[in-house]
Amino acid sequence: MCCNFLLIFFPIGEKSILKDMLTECGGIEIQLGHALMQHEIEVEKLVLQPLNQVENEANNIAKARRALNKLILDMDSAKARLEKLLEIN
Repeated sequence: MCCNFLLIFFPIGEKSILKDMLTECGGIEIQLGHALMQHEIEVEKLVLQPLNQVENEANNIAKARRALNKLILDMDSAKARLEKLLEIN
């Protein structure tokens, strides 16, 4: 609405300061959009991808820890059976 008001009193002609200013502002907004897009791509490359790798490694570590706990229980059970057999003999 504000822009329409300006156009009524200051029509945009072939050589107009307003036209030049709006054109320049549009170009700057496009440059800002490209810069923001590049920034988001860099953030994804530098932060999100390594973070996903850390998350995957954490899952692998948790699986290995569960497997280790199971093996420790198996070993304790085997030790107990061995000690029981040694007591009997």
